[in-house]
Amino acid sequence: ARPLPSEPVGLPDAEQVKGMIASALHTADGKVWRVVQKVIDRRQAWPRLAQENAAVLLSFARGAHGSIRATPQNGFFWGSRDFLYLVCRHIRSRPKIF
Repeated sequence: ARPLPSEPVGLPDAEQVKGMIASALHTADGKVWRVVQKVIDRRQAWPRLAQENAAVLLSFARGAHGSIRATPQNGFFWGSRDFLYLVCRHIRSRPKIF
């Protein structure tokens, strides 16, 4: 197997990913979720970043950053549905990390 290149310089770090997830949960905008998913998918190629992804996703899932079920002004909170889909997808694709 070919060794992976060194970690890229331009990818968001774990704190930025947390901020992106928090923003996506708050806005519940599908476009924002697609950006979050792309960032997480790109980070998955490097083992250390994949571990960080898992830690960030699990911390949100466990409620460390507040409830993912907060009620927005419009009465629906689709952000939690999108977040849970993202977590489940990553758990299924990388069960050893989780």
